[in-house]
Amino acid sequence: MRLDAGRIADLRLVANAVASIPLWMDDVAAKFNGRPLTDETIDAVADAMTSAVSPVRATLLPPTYRKSMIAVMTRRALREIRDGAAVAV
Repeated sequence: MRLDAGRIADLRLVANAVASIPLWMDDVAAKFNGRPLTDETIDAVADAMTSAVSPVRATLLPPTYRKSMIAVMTRRALREIRDGAAVAV
């Protein structure tokens, strides 16, 4: 992600461990460009990612668990980026 004055300027999202290959989520990411990177936006991105994936039944962990982890990992990554960007002025 690239931020411009606290707003999302370029967001790239990938869902992994839900299909046989990583899934680039360009359509989901495009919806959030220009928005401020607030907790509300982070939650909206995580919810959109969760809605967009349908994990396959090809691994040890159940699809419902892996789908819920998409939201958890998305929130963690975006908050880490936001908080790191605020410190590295």
